[in-house]
This record gives sequence, C-alpha cells and structure tokens, in this order.
Amino acid sequence: MQKIWRSEWFQLIASLLLVPALLWALFFLAPVLVKVAGAPFLVIPSALGVVQRASADEVVVLSTSAYNTTFFLPRAGRYVIYADDVFWNRRDDTEEVRQSALVPGRKWLDIQYLETEEPIPLRVVHRGLRPYDELAARGRPMFTFQAPGPGWYSARYLYSPPAYVAVLPDYVTDKEDQLIMWIILQLGLLLTYPTIRTMKRWRERRETQRRKREEAERVWQILREEREKRT
Repeated sequence: MQKIWRSEWFQLIASLLLVPALLWALFFLAPVLVKVAGAPFLVIPSALGVVQRASADEVVVLSTSAYNTTFFLPRAGRYVIYADDVFWNRRDDTEEVRQSALVPGRKWLDIQYLETEEPIPLRVVHRGLRPYDELAARGRPMFTFQAPGPGWYSARYLYSPPAYVAVLPDYVTDKEDQLIMWIILQLGLLLTYPTIRTMKRWRERRETQRRKREEAERVWQILREEREKRT
C-alpha cells in the first residue's frame, strides 16, 4: 500500500482529480466561503447591538421562472436585493445558453408597490461581495430600496431572470464603516499575540547569537593571548 501511495502514477491521477475539484469548489463556493470567513467577526458587533443580522425567516426568495412575479413584505423600511447567477442554465424555451443579467451597472429589475401602484426607486450597490454580507441569502447585494409600507409588491425582470433573487431587510448598508472597523479591530487583536510571540522569539534568537558571538570572541582572545605568550 505504501508503494502505491508513493508511486508517480498514483500522485498524477490524484492531482488530476483533486485540482479540478478544488477549482470547482473555489469557483462555485467562493461567495459562501467569503461570508463564512467573515461570520465569526460579526458575533461581537451583533451581541453589542452594532448591527442586526438577517435571519432565514426574513429572506423572501423571488420566483425566477417568469419575467413577472409578486412578493409580500411584512413591514415598511429599507430592504436589499441579493442575487446570484453562478449557474448559466439553459432557457426552458430555447436551446441557447442565456446570458447573465448580473452585469455591473445594469438595472435588470423593476419593483412596484401594488397598494398604490407606485414604482419603487432602486439604488444600485456598486461594490462587490464583502465578508459582512448576509449569510442567510445567496450571492451578493445588488440593489437597495425603501419599502413604503407592508403589503404586496410586483417585480419585473428586464432581462433573463438570474438563477436566484431574494429580498431581505437591509441591516448593513448604513453600518458598513462600523463593521469594517470592528473587523480590523478584531483582526488586530487576533494578530497581537502571535506578533508578540514572534518578536519575543526574534529577540531571544538575537540575544543567543550575541552571546555565542561574545563567547567565540572571548575564546579567540584567550587563544591569541596564549599564542603571544609562547612567542
């Protein structure tokens, strides 16, 4: 078994299998990994009331099977639209591969409040994925809007609908600067101990080298003095 494990053919086959698997995981799971990596840094800010995190019950997933759909929001307030289009699925009515609607800077969605039939202005989120984005929803934030009241809303896709669209309360937009400061502070605290340990070891190593050098110089001085006495 040891010979098989160390054989070049086994290592080659393992590399051919593992490398595509790792690339697949990085490509498709990167957004999830980024948010999972940031989640531990949000525990303290959430506990202190700096920011509230959206729960799975607050996420309203919109239908993407048609260009028009409706959804219900329980209360007024600021909301954010998350979207994800990792998988480029084929359209149901054609064999052509559809193009993703999630082009930077493009508005691909219209929302209307059905109670008053007024259109809802959408504000584009120009930034990319951040570690403090909501883990309860897939993808990244695309738009934010102010819901005038509870009730039914209509959504109309201007292009081929993405694979995933969700609406949830926006707890992050106004708190981004504070969250960044909290993450930097916690990273600094986490790095303080290993930094101090590293500096301590570096000083100890320098001190050991200094003592060895002084000892070598002392021995060399003794040998030189003895040689001078002989001459």
